[in-house]
Amino acid sequence: MIVPGALGTDHSMIFTPRQRFIALASLGYAVFALAWIFLSDQLLAELTDSSRIVWLSTAKGVAFVFITTAMLFFALRAVPAADALRAVATPMNGLRPLLGWPRWLQYGFALVSSLSFAFMHFSLAHGPETPVLQILILPIIVSAAIGGLWPGLWATVLGASASLLLMPPEAAAQLLSIPSEKLRWVFLLANGLLISVLCETLHRAWFRLEASRSTQAAILRSVGDAIIAVDERGQISYLNPEAERITGWPMGEALGQEIGAVLRRSGLDAVHAAALSGDLTLIRRDEAEIPVSLRETAIHHDDGRAAGRIFAFSDERERRRMEAALKHQHDLLKDMSAMAELGAWEVDAASLQGPLSEEVARICGLDAAAQPPLLFGPHLFSERWRLLFESAMARLFGEGSACDMVLALQTPGGVEKWVRLVAEPVLVEGHIVAVRGAMQDISTQRRTEDALRESEVRYARVIEGSEQGFWVWNVQTNQFDISPRFASMLGYQFGKWDISPARWVDYLHPQDLARAHTSIEAHLAGRTPLHEVEFRIRTASGQWKWILTRGRIVERDAEGRPLIMAGTHTDISVRKETELALRRAAAVFQNAREGVVITDAELRIVMTNAAFTEITGYSEAEVLGKPGTLMRSNRHDEAFFKGIWESVAQHGHWQGEYWGQIKDGRVAPVWLSISVVRDEQGEVCNYVQVFSDISSLKASEERLDHLAHHDALTQLPNRLLLFTRLEHGLAVAQRDGSLLALLMFDLDRFKDINDSFGHLVGDQLLQLLAERIGARLRKTDFFARLGGDEFTILLEHLARLEDAARVAEELIHSLETPFQLPNGIEVQCSVSIGISLFPGYGETAEALLQQADAAMYRAKAEGRGRFQYYSSSMTDAARDRISIDARLRRAITRGELFLHYQPQVELHSGRIVGAEALVRWQDPVEGLLAPARFIPIAEETGLIRELGAWVLRETCRQGRAWLDAGLPPLRLAVNVSAQQIRHGQFDQLVEQVLRETGFPANQLELELTESVLMDAHSEVARLLDNLRARQIRIAIDDFGTGYSSLVYLKRFPLDVLKIDKGFVDGLVHDRDDRAITLAIISMARALGFKVLAEGVEDPEQLMILQAHGCDLYQGYFFSKPLPAQEFVQRLQAQPVS
Repeated sequence: MIVPGALGTDHSMIFTPRQRFIALASLGYAVFALAWIFLSDQLLAELTDSSRIVWLSTAKGVAFVFITTAMLFFALRAVPAADALRAVATPMNGLRPLLGWPRWLQYGFALVSSLSFAFMHFSLAHGPETPVLQILILPIIVSAAIGGLWPGLWATVLGASASLLLMPPEAAAQLLSIPSEKLRWVFLLANGLLISVLCETLHRAWFRLEASRSTQAAILRSVGDAIIAVDERGQISYLNPEAERITGWPMGEALGQEIGAVLRRSGLDAVHAAALSGDLTLIRRDEAEIPVSLRETAIHHDDGRAAGRIFAFSDERERRRMEAALKHQHDLLKDMSAMAELGAWEVDAASLQGPLSEEVARICGLDAAAQPPLLFGPHLFSERWRLLFESAMARLFGEGSACDMVLALQTPGGVEKWVRLVAEPVLVEGHIVAVRGAMQDISTQRRTEDALRESEVRYARVIEGSEQGFWVWNVQTNQFDISPRFASMLGYQFGKWDISPARWVDYLHPQDLARAHTSIEAHLAGRTPLHEVEFRIRTASGQWKWILTRGRIVERDAEGRPLIMAGTHTDISVRKETELALRRAAAVFQNAREGVVITDAELRIVMTNAAFTEITGYSEAEVLGKPGTLMRSNRHDEAFFKGIWESVAQHGHWQGEYWGQIKDGRVAPVWLSISVVRDEQGEVCNYVQVFSDISSLKASEERLDHLAHHDALTQLPNRLLLFTRLEHGLAVAQRDGSLLALLMFDLDRFKDINDSFGHLVGDQLLQLLAERIGARLRKTDFFARLGGDEFTILLEHLARLEDAARVAEELIHSLETPFQLPNGIEVQCSVSIGISLFPGYGETAEALLQQADAAMYRAKAEGRGRFQYYSSSMTDAARDRISIDARLRRAITRGELFLHYQPQVELHSGRIVGAEALVRWQDPVEGLLAPARFIPIAEETGLIRELGAWVLRETCRQGRAWLDAGLPPLRLAVNVSAQQIRHGQFDQLVEQVLRETGFPANQLELELTESVLMDAHSEVARLLDNLRARQIRIAIDDFGTGYSSLVYLKRFPLDVLKIDKGFVDGLVHDRDDRAITLAIISMARALGFKVLAEGVEDPEQLMILQAHGCDLYQGYFFSKPLPAQEFVQRLQAQPVS
């Protein structure tokens, strides 16, 4: 590389390619210019015939060419090369200010210069001999050189135009009339264009070279090495900033200096060319020594001649510091490897060989200098360990899986060692080329671990058996280790809990923290032989647990300072609780307001407290050793005391009210509690009797209880007592499944009474109302005043829902009589009653009250003086039941009831052999009512007994009438209710009816349900036996739908089993119904009973019954129940047998 300007100027005839290009360009320009001027002047001579003008023009043109050619040559030669260095002076540096003119200044210069030379031409323009080209070409050249193409063209046009315009018109016309002058002006314009183009090209080349030189100078400034360039004379022509920093020479002062003056080697006066290479120490300008690494490069011309040298060097101080640090680290690592018995190794993937460190060789008993044929070969590992090692190596080379294993090896000298082997693959472009690893001798560690493990097992057994937690504290590092038992003792996870003294503030109870720190600081200071303290510590669940910690210093450092402390943690929570309980018990015992007597197992008094003396008058000295029955009185019999001690023996305690005799002979009520105290073996060792005088309490309690639970005006229970009684009633009703009703009412328009007669009259009315209503209620009913004129009545154990409605109607009826007040005022009032039921819509006392209140206001809205259930449907149903009950009672006496008869047909003959009597009611209010409408109500109200007696009497009467009318004997069946049987003397009723009507007993059939037979067996059996003795037939109705116990079929005197209609309905299509029906038929035939199928409605049912031996049937298939007259017609219509 050639650094222009750094090697001086070459005046020889040997040119570089750049210089040859410049010379050729200048020569070409000169030849062209000479040819141009010569030819142009010769052409002028041919045209003008003026030899003198032609010769002068030719001479001046030649001179012009030589002058411009010389200027162009030197200008091109001074253009710097593309690899020029920063701040290299060149001959053309002086042109930079001109080339950097702004555009307006360039065009201004062209304008002024062109006009000036045009004026000069004007002053000389006197004929063809005027030197037009020589005068006008100079401003064109200068303008093009300064500004390039456009300023040159601008100067060309301005010069030519201005010179012609400045001439007189006749002179200009004369001048342009000459052909040679015209051609000269054309040549002027062409020459100006050529010069402008050439200068523009040179401008652009100059700017490109300037940009290239700036880029290279920036690169040289940014390189890290110092660079100094010298020419062939050894003088410095360039140095970069790094060279300035290292040598201490600024570039301005170093340029032109001999290289030996700037680069001085330590110990020498000057640096010689042969000495400037390699690592050496330079002396800076300020005499400081700097180690450097210097490189020298010679520069030659293209022809091989020396052009200079380049010196590149770097500051070696940092590198040498790093080398020293690396060497120190290497030595340190080597020493540490030896101390840790840790070495490195590497195995090539192809040869399975590689280097190993000295420590690996020492561990394996190998020679590090002699390369083993196979690293870690079979000579080191036994069969088991070799297989493990080879498997790991195979995975390393095959899969690239790193390994970390512990192996046992045997050195060539027979020494067995434990080593830890760690290895990982070395990858190059994704391929495993080697395995690199480390080996550590852990034999000593292994032996220590084995011994430690055995020791830990022994100590773990000791710790586990002691139920204590152990701790070790490094005082200087603050490392605090605990045993797993201590962590589990407090519910923490072992290994994840820090309970070192520095963290005590997070876990210890604030009241115990200072005491714990004081104890441990006192021991560390040597003031106490042992650290022992009790404190509360927070468990993982957030509770506090008492811990006793004991510990002492077990190891000190070389200077005698505490190093290690060790100790134990013991859970003393139980002991603390026991101590606290004892202290509390002692305090309670001595300060209790209740008297306390403690006896031994033989009931001899061993201890009393001060309250005992205050209550009984006996001092402790007077009663010690005396029997515990000292205060027994005659208010209780022996059975009472026997019950006390049986309860104590069975349950361990007894408490209750007790009347005892005190020292002054009085008998006082006390609340006594007796408890047993047992020892560890469960034997009784003491009895504790605690009692308190309740004499005044009982008196005030009775007064307060009455005030708290009763209304002051009416002395009725208040809301509080109502809630208590209502909740109790609900509990009983839920348990027993009984009915409960709550009635709430208030006086209609009571406010008007208060406003009209005053509140005193209103209070008197409320008192009279309470007395009147209370007198009409049962003793079991609960009557309370809620406040104002609101009252409630609690009715428990109701038999029916409508009973509440009856009570409500009675209350409303009782208030129809006016009240006579003490002041003579007569007051008429009514009430609106709301009723809520349980079970119903409410499950709580509050809900029942709310419902009753809502129902009361609904009753008011419907007209007052009435009652309303909480549910409108329940209200309607209750009213309907009451209405039907009342009308049914009248219907029996008014003849509104009548009977229908459903024929009972014998299957094998098809003839009517009997009928079932079914009651009907022609109600004047609702018309004909089905039995399902009034029979259940009659059952609930007990009216069924009176109704059943009517049906029995009417059936027997009708049967006697048919016999008297000559109809054939028929068996008439009457349904009998369970209440008729349970009421007793039913057999006497039947006998009376038969006697009164004259109906034959053997034609009467009584139909009972299975439930009747299952209730009170002996009584029912006696009654049925009496009936059977009178030849009355007994049938079981709806057989199979009740209890279906077969025992009563054998026990009771039965004649007929009636198959329920539900089984007959499914006889054709339901396999189960058919099986049950056929089983009943078979069983009845086997026991000698007749079988009657109810509800037969189609021939298929009849065919199945007939096929399986059923005796009788009834149902709509043959006939529906018929009035007596229609039944007779149907009976008479059948053919005579």
